[in-house]
Amino acid sequence: MSKARVLADLVAAGGELADGAIAVAEVTGAAPLASPTFTGTATAPTINASTALQIGGTAITSTAAELNKLDGVTASAAELSHITGVTSAIQTQIDTKQKEFTPNVITSNTTATKDNRYFLNGATITLTLPASPSAGDTVAISEMGGNADNIIGRNGSNIQSLAEDMTIDTAYAAFQLQYVNATVGWAISQ
Repeated sequence: MSKARVLADLVAAGGELADGAIAVAEVTGAAPLASPTFTGTATAPTINASTALQIGGTAITSTAAELNKLDGVTASAAELSHITGVTSAIQTQIDTKQKEFTPNVITSNTTATKDNRYFLNGATITLTLPASPSAGDTVAISEMGGNADNIIGRNGSNIQSLAEDMTIDTAYAAFQLQYVNATVGWAISQ
């Protein structure tokens, strides 16, 4: 059958094109259009320094309902305000924090290291603080022998802004020293 005959059958009374329109079901094996025509306006999210974040032209504010418009976000503004200063995955930062000081019972002179708790069990013990400390380094100290003559050696850093060693003159004293800066040095933090 010729192509002209097939076309004539399509447009003849009762043919697929007799009504002048083509239904989707009537088209089989058609090639897709190279450049389809869209109607309407496509809107992408925009961030404008003078306005709020917008999604689909709607401004997103700090209310929980608005934040929940973001895919997967269920936090309130108050909850989100607690994450200021986060520089990497929160769990990674939590994992790097010291959970508890490592306990050490000492009976003779010892040089301390950060993130350790020292239980002084004896008289006239000198616990020397770490050399070259960084801000935030902490050493915990507990006098457990009932003595009032143990020494905390400053190791070149101030203690409570003084260039002096510290004497633990109270039996059973327990406290922490945290390094602040070169001027203050080590300060009692608890």
